[in-house]
Amino acid sequence: MVTVIEVVSYSNKARGPGRELYERKQQECREGRVNLVEIDLLRSGPWVLAAPETNCRTLPPKGQ
Repeated sequence: MVTVIEVVSYSNKARGPGRELYERKQQECREGRVNLVEIDLLRSGPWVLAAPETNCRTLPPKGQ
Protein backbone atom coordinates (compact mmCIF):
# COMPACT_ATOMS: atom_id res chain seq x y z
CA MET A 1 0.00 0.00 0.00
CA VAL A 2 1.31 3.41 -0.98
CA THR A 3 -0.04 6.64 0.50
CA VAL A 4 0.79 10.20 -0.53
CA ILE A 5 0.24 12.88 2.11
CA GLU A 6 -0.28 16.35 0.69
CA VAL A 7 -0.49 19.55 2.74
CA VAL A 8 -2.44 21.89 0.50
CA SER A 9 -0.88 25.27 -0.25
CA TYR A 10 -2.52 28.37 -1.67
CA SER A 11 -1.02 27.61 -5.10
CA ASN A 12 -2.83 24.23 -5.06
CA LYS A 13 -6.14 26.05 -4.55
CA ALA A 14 -5.79 29.13 -6.76
CA ARG A 15 -6.57 28.82 -10.47
CA GLY A 16 -3.42 28.61 -12.54
CA PRO A 17 -0.40 26.38 -13.09
CA GLY A 18 -0.12 25.27 -9.44
CA ARG A 19 -3.73 24.09 -9.36
CA GLU A 20 -3.37 22.32 -12.71
CA LEU A 21 -0.24 20.53 -11.49
CA TYR A 22 -2.01 19.46 -8.30
CA GLU A 23 -5.06 18.17 -10.22
CA ARG A 24 -2.68 16.16 -12.43
CA LYS A 25 -1.06 14.70 -9.29
CA GLN A 26 -4.53 13.74 -7.97
CA GLN A 27 -5.32 11.99 -11.25
CA GLU A 28 -2.01 10.11 -11.24
CA CYS A 29 -2.68 8.90 -7.70
CA ARG A 30 -6.15 7.63 -8.66
CA GLU A 31 -4.86 5.89 -11.78
CA GLY A 32 -1.92 4.37 -9.88
CA ARG A 33 -4.20 3.13 -7.09
CA VAL A 34 -2.28 5.27 -4.60
CA ASN A 35 -4.04 6.59 -1.51
CA LEU A 36 -4.04 10.38 -1.34
CA VAL A 37 -4.43 12.07 2.04
CA GLU A 38 -5.04 15.78 1.64
CA ILE A 39 -4.54 18.08 4.62
CA ASP A 40 -6.11 21.46 3.98
CA LEU A 41 -5.46 23.91 6.82
CA LEU A 42 -6.33 26.94 4.68
CA ARG A 43 -9.73 28.34 5.56
CA SER A 44 -10.18 30.18 2.28
CA GLY A 45 -10.28 29.15 -1.34
CA PRO A 46 -12.14 26.41 -3.18
CA TRP A 47 -12.08 22.70 -2.37
CA VAL A 48 -9.42 20.92 -4.41
CA LEU A 49 -10.38 17.27 -3.94
CA ALA A 50 -12.85 15.88 -6.45
CA ALA A 51 -15.29 14.74 -3.74
CA PRO A 52 -18.38 16.28 -2.10
CA GLU A 53 -17.74 19.09 0.39
CA THR A 54 -17.81 17.85 4.00
CA ASN A 55 -15.53 18.25 7.00
CA CYS A 56 -13.87 14.91 6.28
CA ARG A 57 -13.73 13.58 2.73
CA THR A 58 -12.27 10.47 1.19
CA LEU A 59 -11.96 9.46 -2.43
CA PRO A 60 -10.97 5.84 -3.09
CA PRO A 61 -8.36 5.04 -5.73
CA LYS A 62 -9.73 4.43 -9.23
CA GLY A 63 -11.09 0.90 -9.62
CA GLN A 64 -12.27 0.36 -6.05
